[in-house]
Amino acid sequence: MNMELNYLGWIDRWMLASDHLERLDSEKRRFGANGTHVLGFVYVDHTHGISMQIESFCSLDPDGTKHMTGGPPQHNSVFLLRYDMLRDMDPVVPLADDERRRLKLPKHPKWLSGYHYEGAEPLRRLSLLHPLRAEGYPDDIKFGLLGDSEHRGEVIWGRLENSLGGDYFECELLNEPMQDFGFHIRDRVLVRVKEVSEGVSSVCLGPLSKFIEK
Repeated sequence: MNMELNYLGWIDRWMLASDHLERLDSEKRRFGANGTHVLGFVYVDHTHGISMQIESFCSLDPDGTKHMTGGPPQHNSVFLLRYDMLRDMDPVVPLADDERRRLKLPKHPKWLSGYHYEGAEPLRRLSLLHPLRAEGYPDDIKFGLLGDSEHRGEVIWGRLENSLGGDYFECELLNEPMQDFGFHIRDRVLVRVKEVSEGVSSVCLGPLSKFIEK
């Protein structure tokens, strides 16, 4: 399975995941549930990346009919799976709309509004950025810091915050540059991403403050 491409199709959907490695057995006992699968809604946490909020453990009939057997909501609790665990729960498949309605699940859970991030959301589907993304963290991309007479070039990670039009994006630095380029971790920078003959070029142009009209 090509997880780098596959996980983007999970976003904002009810998904069914197989706990074939039995990593969730203790949680299953805690919630008094049974079954070999978990059912939850997958979303993007801007900081923590692809996440699934579990609605219920599930058992499956031979014909594939799903039965929710209990989970966190019945215990006034929240249980999340982050991408590092979710990617090992193969297969992870979408819940069909007719099954969702039969199980009386809303199209989108009410809590999802708390994770709305207006600037980054449209960029998660932008194919230009796909080669640059951190696996499981669609808002995080890598880009270069160009070398000069005093600095060696290096690659760094940043979190997409906004599109500034055309090839330009606002990012927050996620790690400290190894050299003093005049900006630091958590600073906002301007990044240019464009297609080139070799693929995709992504370059930090400097602190965002240098490019904002005062």
